Parts: sequence; structure tokens; C-alpha cells
Amino acid sequence: SFPTRRSSDLYRPYVTAAQQAGTQSWQQISAQDLTPLITAANNVGWKPTWMIENAQFYDPKTIKAAQSTNFPTTYIYLSHWPFELANQNPTVAQEIKILHDAVPGAPTTDFTALAFSAWTLWAKSATECGDNLTQDCVLQKAAQNSAWTSGGMYPAHNVNPANAHAIPCITMLKVTPNGFVYDK
Repeated sequence: SFPTRRSSDLYRPYVTAAQQAGTQSWQQISAQDLTPLITAANNVGWKPTWMIENAQFYDPKTIKAAQSTNFPTTYIYLSHWPFELANQNPTVAQEIKILHDAVPGAPTTDFTALAFSAWTLWAKSATECGDNLTQDCVLQKAAQNSAWTSGGMYPAHNVNPANAHAIPCITMLKVTPNGFVYDK
């Protein structure tokens, strides 16, 4: 039989190298859960000063990890309005209501924001197609949106694949054991 490996063991060589190099910060670019990374860092005694993580970690799992491990100062960056500030944005408040009316207690994540944006872009484009509702028409109408905001969820950006660029505006949220907190 093979020995069992904990997922934190997979990160051990990386955090050991970071510790030996005197690395002060970390940015994880692909994973679904920060717990194995933080566990490995704690196991080797590496204490990064801060971490900055991308939007895929805008998820209740990250808060759960912050509650159960010795978590370093960590920030998440988003390209959309955070759900934590829904009281300041009617579109975001409406999205949460629609989500929770359909699935009470469903988590709000970056993927939630992306899904609402895609859904509203599809609905707008399909409506513009009228009786000519075809895939080509929907894609053509969607590509004409050079300042798409998803009703105010995102800063205006071009969704045409030929002209699309990364959204130049981000929001920073601090990870705390009690939830994500907007950091102005």
C-alpha cells in the first residue's frame, strides 16, 4: 500500500524554499483552497507578512480557513462590486435576492458575479434578437457591448473578444475570520 499524503505536504517544498529565500509575501495563482498552503507554511514555521490572492478565493472556504488556521494577513482582489457592499449597490442587492430566493443560503462568490454577468448579457442580447433568436445573433449582439457593466456590478468594459482587455479597476477585500472586509 502507498503512504497517504496530506495535501499540505504538496506545498511543503514551495513554502520551505520561500522561507529559505526570505520571501515576505505570496500570491497563489491556482487552487481552490488556501488551507493546504497555510498548513504547510505553519508546519515549517514560515510566516509571510502578507498574501494577495485572486478572485477564485472569494469564497466561504477562505473564511473557514482563516478561522481554523494561523492565517497571515491576506487580501483578495476582485474586478466586480463585492457582495459585502450590496447595501450600496442596488444591482448587487438584487442579485443576492434572486440567488437566495432560488437557493436560500447559497454562497456568493466570484463565480456568482461572473454567472450573473453572463446571464444578463445573454438575456439582453437574446431580447435584442427578438424573433431571430439564434446563437449567431446572440453572440453578435453581445459583442456590440463595448461598455458592459452588468447593471453596475462591474466597471464598464468591452466584452467583444476582438477588443476585450482586463478590467483596469479592482476592489481589495481583507480576509478575516468574520468574513471579507472591504479595504478602501
